[in-house]
Amino acid sequence: MAVFRETASGADNARPERGKVLALARAHEIDAILVTEFSRWGRSTQDLVQTLDDLHSWKVSVLAQTGLSFDLSTSSGRLMRTIMAGLAEFERDLIRGLSYRLIGRNVGLSKNTVMEIVRRETAN
Repeated sequence: MAVFRETASGADNARPERGKVLALARAHEIDAILVTEFSRWGRSTQDLVQTLDDLHSWKVSVLAQTGLSFDLSTSSGRLMRTIMAGLAEFERDLIRGLSYRLIGRNVGLSKNTVMEIVRRETAN
């Protein structure tokens, strides 16, 4: 068992830890990947669908800490994969679209407090 912690954004192309995990999967050196959530695994809907399909073809399971999993050998599993990929991209777009100032205004905090919370949470 190994732990790979990616600090780059889910939408970032330069994600070395993800690359290491994919290389292990491609070489059949691992049989499962546990992710915090699917939205953190793919860079876009297309990327998430493609990498999940690749991993399935290499017989590598992907599980989310939330307990979500699906069988890509079934039509319902492929439907769930596509829905989750679309939701992940939508979530990234929402995050990217809100400024700290707007978030603070919506929740009654200052911009600096929001920035500090984000910094603290992303450091973990």
